[in-house]
Amino acid sequence: MLFLAMPTPALREVLPLSKRITTPAFFTWFIRVMAVLLFYVAASIAYEFVYLPLGGSNS
Repeated sequence: MLFLAMPTPALREVLPLSKRITTPAFFTWFIRVMAVLLFYVAASIAYEFVYLPLGGSNS
C-alpha cells in the first residue's frame, strides 16, 4: 500500500511496469483515483474527529 502514497513521478521510477506504460491517460486516471481516495479520507476524518465530537450524533 506504500505505492499509493507516492506521487506519480516517484511511481514512474519505482515500478518497472511503468516503463511499458507510455500513455499519459493511465497516469491521468491514476491521479484522479488518488484524488477521490484523498477526498474520502478527508471526509471521514472530518466526520469522525470534528462532526461527531461536536455533538453531531444523538448517542
